[in-house]
Amino acid sequence: MRSSTANQKTLELPLWGRLLDYASGDRMTRQFSAISQVTLVPLVAMLVFLMLWSVGARNVETSLGQLPGPAKVWEQAKALYGEHREEREKQAAFEQRMQKRLFFTFFLMFSVQGHGLFPDLGRSGQLAQ
Repeated sequence: MRSSTANQKTLELPLWGRLLDYASGDRMTRQFSAISQVTLVPLVAMLVFLMLWSVGARNVETSLGQLPGPAKVWEQAKALYGEHREEREKQAAFEQRMQKRLFFTFFLMFSVQGHGLFPDLGRSGQLAQ
């Protein structure tokens, strides 16, 4: 009786149980089920939504025209993002030009002040009163 108890305890090791689950395919089935619930269900739901939107948009007429479908909305989203990137590039170029101008202004102001052309300028660069 003692030997059967020892054998049962040997087979109840967590590692051994995991190996047996993998070997029998039970663990893989459970993992696939969990993965499918997490990824496939939302993916199918989004596809059903896009199909309903596409079909429904053809039937909806507003005062501004026909309701746009997913393809038109996607095109406009890409165009809007492109405009956003262009504006960011313009902003970066503008800020770079402003830094150059400020550097040149401060350089000119301090070099002129050092030569005594503006003796009334104090250390702060403002006229003394």
